[in-house]
Amino acid sequence: MAVVLLVLGIIMGIVYANLDLGITDDATRLAVKNASHQLELHKKNYEFKIGTLPENTSLEVLTKEDPNNPSWRPVSKEVVLDPWKRPYFICRDDNGKLQICSYGADGQPGGEGTNQDFKLTDDSSWPAWLKGGK
Repeated sequence: MAVVLLVLGIIMGIVYANLDLGITDDATRLAVKNASHQLELHKKNYEFKIGTLPENTSLEVLTKEDPNNPSWRPVSKEVVLDPWKRPYFICRDDNGKLQICSYGADGQPGGEGTNQDFKLTDDSSWPAWLKGGK
């Protein structure tokens, strides 16, 4: 009887862990997709009121007031953070266009899976996990 309960407990733990990871992945995907629209609007507003964001600039700049531009309203710090709580940054795509980017879960250039870099504002660069695949 104890062995049966142990086996059932292990099976339930595995099933629960897989369900929990699926929910977390879905929440992360939703957060990234929402951020892509929101940050693109904030970036355009910043560029209209203050100027172009240089390449490799952290989007934390969007959270700071500009004394020379009183009409600029900074955004909250949470808005500029990727799902791993690191600031998105400005990078260039293959055509030289400025994009909003993340280094993925590991925070380092390159990588695969959740560690893969992606351009938030270019969904063709999104890794499979972000597009809804595995």
